Amino acid sequence: NDSPIFRPMKIAADFSNLRNRGFIDEKVKNLISEVLVPRAAAYLSGILKVKGPTHLSVSEEHCGGDIVIPPQFRDTAFETDLFLFVDGFNEAGSSYLAFASSCQLNSYNNRPNVGIINFNAAGVSLALKEVDNMISATLHEMIHVVGFDSQLFPSFPLGIDQLYEAERATDGTVRAYLKSPGLVAHARTHFNCSSLTRVPLENEGGASSATSHFEKLVLGNELMTAQLSAASVVSPFTMQLLADSGWYTVEFGKAESLGWGQGRGCDFAQGSVADSAEVCRVMDQAACTVDRMGMSICGLSVFSDGFMVRSFFKDGLCTTSNFFNSSISYLPTGWTSTGGNSRCFELEDSESARPGCFPTFCDVKGVVTLTLNATNYTCTSSNQVIFAGPFRMQCPDPLKICADRPKCPGECSGNGKCLSDGTCSCDFLFKGPACNIHRVCDDPVICERMAIDRVTSASLMGMALIGLFLLLAN
Repeated sequence: NDSPIFRPMKIAADFSNLRNRGFIDEKVKNLISEVLVPRAAAYLSGILKVKGPTHLSVSEEHCGGDIVIPPQFRDTAFETDLFLFVDGFNEAGSSYLAFASSCQLNSYNNRPNVGIINFNAAGVSLALKEVDNMISATLHEMIHVVGFDSQLFPSFPLGIDQLYEAERATDGTVRAYLKSPGLVAHARTHFNCSSLTRVPLENEGGASSATSHFEKLVLGNELMTAQLSAASVVSPFTMQLLADSGWYTVEFGKAESLGWGQGRGCDFAQGSVADSAEVCRVMDQAACTVDRMGMSICGLSVFSDGFMVRSFFKDGLCTTSNFFNSSISYLPTGWTSTGGNSRCFELEDSESARPGCFPTFCDVKGVVTLTLNATNYTCTSSNQVIFAGPFRMQCPDPLKICADRPKCPGECSGNGKCLSDGTCSCDFLFKGPACNIHRVCDDPVICERMAIDRVTSASLMGMALIGLFLLLAN
């Protein structure tokens, strides 16, 4: 049935190929099939709506090159909008998690409706502290399947001429850009550049990275850059591209804030970043990230066009509850504290500036209160200097600090992300409106079995299918 009305996207997945891989540990298979794929699919189905056929048939025998579609799935109608076939391999010595692609478009509007995700078992960690990053990486791959792939751009109903352009630089390299209306409108606001006409795509990393990701240097820790961050976010940039495709309506209220490049102007938006705060010059120097959500390390990236940039690192996030007790500190014991209301500031002594995470509060008058070494200090203006023990600190602009505060319950208790609609997206081990309810378990698969939320293991269309789930959006 072809429905002209947009509806929440249904996602189904089959894990039988993965289950048949004898060289992959059963715990890894369970983590992929019961946690990573269902969690990422739950998010995607919650933000995307589709129209057109309510059923699909898989006509291909292979997907993504050498991945065989199990015979029981071919030429049978399934009530779903996207079918994912999940497989696995083992590339020892490599840390990347997966790759993905679409392999079938529907006949209604050319929307991708069948795809593969192939997981590298060597890149899968069974540690609870790594689960959220791996869910983000799985979501990254799913977004490639549903649209963010240069191979799919010519199929966008918007039309390739309205979406994409490429030009050859004087050094002979090709630079590609996206120019769809919604994406450009958001970019103009984000970068504060009213004349902006396009957003650059990645130009480094070979065929698997170039032109199918946003430029890392320009969009930093956006989820759909080619190198994931310890604090990757699904920002309106990714959502606008999917909306501009013409295949989806998107729930923008579930977007996350992106601080990288915000307000930096037109030059930055096109890759001229040399004088920006995102770029640094001293290798391994620690400092605050530009959005003050954590500490950063100065270093080179394979996708930073030769610039050294300030990058989040996992144990340097200020806004985490530090449940795993792995936070790094550059200041004496007791001076810093992480949590949902903590932000990064730099204290100076006679030798250097040291970043740290400090509880930070705004009152109704826009006065900022910071807690340094268990003592409260107030900032009323950006030219004020605080003296605390052997350190001094230049106050941040209170108006900016307070304007940028998230509006979520309890700032998600340091256990989740604050979304644009004021709700929390909780980390894997936490739940509740403020992400303050801890799920106690020792194994991520056990955690998911305890929760039994939104994902139903089932047979589909009367067939007993090994490792299949059908996900229905709430």
